[in-house]
Amino acid sequence: MILQGELNNWKHDVALIKQDKKHLRELLKSIPQDALDDDDDFFPGFDIFMDEDDEDE
Repeated sequence: MILQGELNNWKHDVALIKQDKKHLRELLKSIPQDALDDDDDFFPGFDIFMDEDDEDE
């Protein structure tokens, strides 16, 4: 009967993993596609620290 309990625990863990996988897919779908395509827009305001004039020095 110990094995049956372990099997039930394993089935429960698999169900939780499948549920997490589904939630992650939904989360990825909710991210705007342009945020994934364009790194400049992903971190707004970061370009303040990247002055083009400093590159020449």
